[in-house]
Amino acid sequence: MKRTLILAAMLSILLCAFGTAQAITGTDDEVPADSAVIPFLCEYSGTSVSVGMDTSFAMADVWGFASTTPPSKISWAMFTQESSFVQDGAFPITTNGVADASACNMIATSVSSPGVMSVTIGTRTYYVGYIEVYASFASFTGFYPDEGVTYYAYLIDAQRGFASGFSPLILEGDGIANFEWEEYNQIDLVYEAANAIYYFPRYLFVNPTMPETWNWWLFLYPYNDISSSSNYQRALSGIICNESELCFSSVVKIPYQFNIVNVASVLPPALMPSGANWAGYGDYVVCEPFFFSTTVCAGPDLDASTEGWSYERAQGSTIAASWDVMHKVPRVGEWTEALP
Repeated sequence: MKRTLILAAMLSILLCAFGTAQAITGTDDEVPADSAVIPFLCEYSGTSVSVGMDTSFAMADVWGFASTTPPSKISWAMFTQESSFVQDGAFPITTNGVADASACNMIATSVSSPGVMSVTIGTRTYYVGYIEVYASFASFTGFYPDEGVTYYAYLIDAQRGFASGFSPLILEGDGIANFEWEEYNQIDLVYEAANAIYYFPRYLFVNPTMPETWNWWLFLYPYNDISSSSNYQRALSGIICNESELCFSSVVKIPYQFNIVNVASVLPPALMPSGANWAGYGDYVVCEPFFFSTTVCAGPDLDASTEGWSYERAQGSTIAASWDVMHKVPRVGEWTEALP
């Protein structure tokens, strides 16, 4: 009898869990959806974009909502890291079909003046920004006709032997209805998401003296920092620690809508010992300009959440001994969850 009651209780918990597992409109949710935001890097040299790192992505009509005759469309719009519009277009997709693309190819074939996206990271130059993609299957008249697309993304540096998949920012519900990330995010993602406060990006430098070993932190924010003063830019504020619990105060500027942090440039020298690997994590809140007193964070921004990824890359003595990985930054959704 006792066992039966335990099983019944467990079943009740499972049923409740399944009942609340539906997606929340406008939040990041790894399920078929109508839209996604994909951060991208495309390495270039001169006028060539076929020199190294690229971001590719694929979209699959997993529920068969798309039309074959004529093909349905997945619209896209490309923006700089400062959210300036660059170009838009559409990918054709058929019933249960797959559409794929790469940032470098899109830039080479569709963007006439890509220089507005140019960013130097380390010793290399990249086109950097984000791409909004939105399914619009007008031929389907059912409930939520467009929420049947899955999105996949990859950071690929094939010439140097590196490739890593990552989860783009998946947005369900009404999608990017006006194709404006700022409007959409402030209305939906900001107020309906978990309003994360604490962020814990990882760093791991294996063979840190090798030229192809580096770490990046990538942060996609709802909007640009509109401050005009360099002392009041939006930033991650907190501490950065190694695995021996040696910690230092840390302020990392993230003023743009899409930010790439070269982690080696923000590590204190004491966390970069000679002849050893460097490993640890950051513990940060996001501070908007109006939360700063001089350059000290007076409190977290409670009204907006950022999405982050850690990219860790290690070069070994051979290609077979080299590796890279890209994963989302863990977040804490409420202030009280981070208290002792």
